[in-house]
Amino acid sequence: MKIYFSYNNPQEVDNPYVRSLTQNIPNLDANVEFYWGLSDFWNDKCLDYDIIHIMFPHFLVMGRRHSSKDLEQRLTFLKSNGKIIVSTCHNFVPHYKKQKKQTQAYELVYKYSDEIYHLEEYSKTVFEKKYPDIPQKLLYHPIYTNAYMTSSLPSRNEAKEKLGLDRDKKYILCFGAFRDNEERLLILGIYDWLVKNDLYVLAPSFFRVKKTRNKIAYLYNLLKFRSLKKKFPHIIFSNSRVPENDVPLYAQACDIGLIQRIHILNSGNVFLYSLFGKIFVAPDEGNVGVICKKTGMPSFDAKDRNSLIKAISEALKLSENNAGEALKNYAIKNWSLEAFYTKQWEYYKEIVDKH
Repeated sequence: MKIYFSYNNPQEVDNPYVRSLTQNIPNLDANVEFYWGLSDFWNDKCLDYDIIHIMFPHFLVMGRRHSSKDLEQRLTFLKSNGKIIVSTCHNFVPHYKKQKKQTQAYELVYKYSDEIYHLEEYSKTVFEKKYPDIPQKLLYHPIYTNAYMTSSLPSRNEAKEKLGLDRDKKYILCFGAFRDNEERLLILGIYDWLVKNDLYVLAPSFFRVKKTRNKIAYLYNLLKFRSLKKKFPHIIFSNSRVPENDVPLYAQACDIGLIQRIHILNSGNVFLYSLFGKIFVAPDEGNVGVICKKTGMPSFDAKDRNSLIKAISEALKLSENNAGEALKNYAIKNWSLEAFYTKQWEYYKEIVDKH
């Protein structure tokens, strides 16, 4: 069985989702071979594969080379040649500031999929109504025990020391990119409350200065970076990405986690925090909202400052009462890596047998 991901080399990207499939499924079935690379989707190599698995549809039309019309023609061509197309619903549409054709790519890929996988019930229910003739399957997001749960895992104090943090302070971790200014404003909106309660937000990517040929824009963003650092000392951030090896340091150092999204369907950080037994707060939206209810994690209305403050306060109390251990046990029981890749392998086998 030859399975192709329309995705960059999973061994070289930070997100372990695809990598965990390519590394583990061949151990279940030696006849399964994985291939990847965006260019293959558009050439004849694609006809050699049994399953074409699309994770993030907008990757297929990035740049100027291919239009949404090209994508639809390609999808119909592949299906007319008997190719099985499956997709995983990570998002309904792309994140902020994407081109119209990238949004259309999501609609097209889902429309032409033979099967769609969902990380939770919410998106599955939405798609069962929107695409009633396409099978919708649950495939829970895994916790990456093999990547992060090592024998050398530092204690909280050791992690704080390595990151240069104060042992006696409490830290709220906001991992992942801040994709738009409104996500920064979410944190800045409660800044006075954070200071009053002597709380710190550990947000490595709060504001990044991206390299650009426009020297004026670069200098402006550099000055803004320095200004934000000086003006908001209770938000700790840097201008460098966090190496994957340092992820456990940040997770161990924090008291609770915060999902800083305004609009959200899924979040891998929910599972990261759970793996480390860290109570988290998240918007009451999409699949993330469902997970909060299942696990008893505090959720908030992203448009309501007081709702966020209340959720953080509840999370800190849960953390002080060692509720994180129960969360970790839930994660290990319900979101194991082995269950994830085994179920995906079973879905692959079933759909190939049907065709």
